[in-house]
Amino acid sequence: MEASIALSGRERKRLMDVYRGGHDPAQRLRAHILLLLAGGQSWLTISLVLFCSTATIARWKRRYERRGVEAVLGPKEHAGRPPALWRGWAAVVARWAKGMSPLDFGYVRSRWCCATLALVLSEVHQVAVCPETVRVWLHRQQMVWRRPRPTLDRTDPNRARVLRGIRRLLGRLADDEAAVFSDEVDVSTNPRIGSMWMARGQQAAVPTPGDSAKRHVAGSMDWRSGQMTTTVGARRDAGLFLAHLDELRRRYGGYRKVHVICDNASFHRPDRCKQVAAYLEKWGERIELHAHDFPARVIQHETDHLDGVLFFDRMKSFETLTFLDEYSRYWTKEEVDAAAAGRLGQARIAREGTHATLIAWGAMTARCLQAAEAAAEDGVELEVVDCRSLVPLDVDTLSASVRKTGRAVVVHEAPLTAGFGAEISARLMETIFRDLKAPVLRVTGYDIPYPAAAVEAAYLPDLDRILTAVQKVLDY
Repeated sequence: MEASIALSGRERKRLMDVYRGGHDPAQRLRAHILLLLAGGQSWLTISLVLFCSTATIARWKRRYERRGVEAVLGPKEHAGRPPALWRGWAAVVARWAKGMSPLDFGYVRSRWCCATLALVLSEVHQVAVCPETVRVWLHRQQMVWRRPRPTLDRTDPNRARVLRGIRRLLGRLADDEAAVFSDEVDVSTNPRIGSMWMARGQQAAVPTPGDSAKRHVAGSMDWRSGQMTTTVGARRDAGLFLAHLDELRRRYGGYRKVHVICDNASFHRPDRCKQVAAYLEKWGERIELHAHDFPARVIQHETDHLDGVLFFDRMKSFETLTFLDEYSRYWTKEEVDAAAAGRLGQARIAREGTHATLIAWGAMTARCLQAAEAAAEDGVELEVVDCRSLVPLDVDTLSASVRKTGRAVVVHEAPLTAGFGAEISARLMETIFRDLKAPVLRVTGYDIPYPAAAVEAAYLPDLDRILTAVQKVLDY
């Protein structure tokens, strides 16, 4: 590469003398920069080799071109920004590193590095510095480079419900029953070696076993005594979990039942793992799993005045309750009839009929009542059933109504695919298939993301769609 500067023989000898025998490190650095420039080295190479910024290279190159070698090697004149200004920018960078993240500036990174801080400083304040300068600044601000501590950034929406279920289980634990908290962990015999402090010029040694064998350990801690029961396996899978359950059965042979509280891993759940399901069929009297699945109840009412009445019934019967409220019902007003509210888990016959049954919940119940009134003008009597509670579902009331009419139409706002109407349809087919005079039809929202408010009316089931479905089941 062509040299950036041209040195005379006398200038080269002067610079070599300073570089080889000079006592001032700053002078030796300047001499080294000029010698590398004269040797044709690129600025990037010089900055990487000498750990200096390109601004430093440019500064001494300009000084040499304007005033010669002696101006570069003479007493250091103030160059660049005043020290107070440097300290100001150092404080800015330190504040970013302590209290902000690269995400705040549009960079998809979870942590800072010197290069990113230098880039952000250039973009935000138009101050150009190299990453090495940022590193020096941060050290002067009493900051160190070390591994950060990972923290949980989100909260589990089911945490309170799960904790209530665990406390209820432990509070009712009989003397002949045991409860353990179980989990698995991966163990590597070859430790991970990260950064550490050591003497300059000497490399510290970390003893290792010489191989990288990996083991998986399943462990359970007794709730009463705190004692641990462990099982070692070659893989972290259902085989390890079942072997650990066998160990728990042997360890707690004097107890009638062992309650195992674990997380929602797929091989912890019998509904997701056939091996676990088969194991519980054999040993279900001794082992009971609690994979964070303490039951919840989901209800939705046609009118809000029933919420307060059924809430007290919930307090007497269920631990967890989820209300599905709809914005369209916030301004409905009715007289509260506590005697007619019934109990949680019981559907309500909103309108008697004989030709077909409309099944709905929430705001769609009122829509179905309107459809029933419109059909009555043509001599068709539709029965409307308000489910009110989805979990548990009052299958008996639904079956009795559809058995009487022989036809059913399920109406809800959710999309057709995987909507709760499919569950109701399946339940009816299972219980009263021979009494049906036509297939169960569903009138639902479309299989698209929920639309904006301006076009919401076109998405929700309306009277025309409901009456069209009723006509189909009547004509079948």
